[in-house]
Amino acid sequence: MFPAFPPSASALMSATIAQAIIPLGFGIPDTIRVHHITQNDWGVIAQHVYDKHASVCGVALRISRDYGDLDMVAFSTPADVFAVTLGTTSHSPKASQGRGPLARILDGSRCVLAGFGMARIALHLYRQWSLHVEGVDLTSLFPINGSKLQTPAEFASRRIHPDVDIHKIHALWYGDTVKDLCLHALNGASFFLERQRSIRLALQRCYRAPVAPAKFIY
Repeated sequence: MFPAFPPSASALMSATIAQAIIPLGFGIPDTIRVHHITQNDWGVIAQHVYDKHASVCGVALRISRDYGDLDMVAFSTPADVFAVTLGTTSHSPKASQGRGPLARILDGSRCVLAGFGMARIALHLYRQWSLHVEGVDLTSLFPINGSKLQTPAEFASRRIHPDVDIHKIHALWYGDTVKDLCLHALNGASFFLERQRSIRLALQRCYRAPVAPAKFIY
């Protein structure tokens, strides 16, 4: 049985954001719940994934422009995003007390971790906590013309719906606000779910290949 991780009183500071990237007909709501938590409350995310029987968790991160360190990570299921603010003590043992639930999030043992640019994401997460990271890179999963990596906008127009606003998606990926980061993670989760069957078939082909570029493990 999965252990319960009750949130602290300050763990869930929630708000909502609007998303107009994915058409409503695909089952993704136009309003997404965003929960702001600290780095000591990883159990809140792990419990949510367990309670919702989530099969995928989208992930995105932001690097501080001032210091070059990881300063925020977002994890998302299709209707909820958890924005985790990291402080200067992120590497310390005290800040890593939640390593049990964090490890289950990062290693893919509870659900698939998915995102765009997963090689970069996995490397930063591993460097931050020295924990095993296993995830699926949507950028390289369906290469264009056999080699060209696809942008999130190309993935959405080719695999989700041809009428999505690719300019809006391109603009979103250039942004680094908290809302932008949350939508990056949300798109990782929702795009994976929308094309889950074809993605899993593509992953099986990757596993049989000598090199599996769509799967990144650290």
